[in-house]
Amino acid sequence: MTAEVLQSATASDHGSVNQAGRDLILRRQHLLSSTDVTVEARGGGKSFVEPPHYAAAAKILENPSMASPIVVLRGAVGTGRRSSALALLDRGQPDRIEDLTTDWRRPRAIELPCEEHGRYLLDLTFEPEDIPESFIRELVDFAETAWENRARLIVVVTEEKWRLCHRVDADVTVDLGIPDQIQVLAQHLRALKAPHTVDQLRSLQGISEVMKNLETGNWPPHRAAELAETAGRGAKSFGLITR
Repeated sequence: MTAEVLQSATASDHGSVNQAGRDLILRRQHLLSSTDVTVEARGGGKSFVEPPHYAAAAKILENPSMASPIVVLRGAVGTGRRSSALALLDRGQPDRIEDLTTDWRRPRAIELPCEEHGRYLLDLTFEPEDIPESFIRELVDFAETAWENRARLIVVVTEEKWRLCHRVDADVTVDLGIPDQIQVLAQHLRALKAPHTVDQLRSLQGISEVMKNLETGNWPPHRAAELAETAGRGAKSFGLITR
């Protein structure tokens, strides 16, 4: 009697290949790993300020006449794309929200997980190359599976990285715009229960230039959030901001 030999190898796309004798080859497709960011999403909701076109993104997900399980949020770094993505994924209070880790060789929709009622954030901002047009076309097939599983995927990307996909993505892409920086500051101060209001910060010596940059839009919203966090630590921390 000849013993059956089991051999294993790693496929070129990070999948795996198993061979039993001469008759059986099994292939397990590699799926992106993820981090649970549910707590981050729930906590961030307390300080979230909707950017101008947030409602348009929500409409893509929820309006029966145009509902899609996928939305692409396109914009510059530091303008609230991640916060918006988490807020969109947290609508309906799902059990779990996952931030996907792009441990792939190139963007491939076949590597995206899609469990029933799954909620996924895919940040493509720091991909080494522009996202190929093939990826948005693959998302069409992924969307069918996501729809059947009642799953949702929010993609976060810059305009530069998404330029090759733009001509075929019109139905699912939203340029969010930039939330009002002073509203972001005020909301974060309230959420953090900071000992200062916006008006009080305006009157503090040494940060007038910081406030001016926020009010005129010279600084992105994430700097408003940083200022609020510093205010939450007390007035002695303000020296860090103006350096």
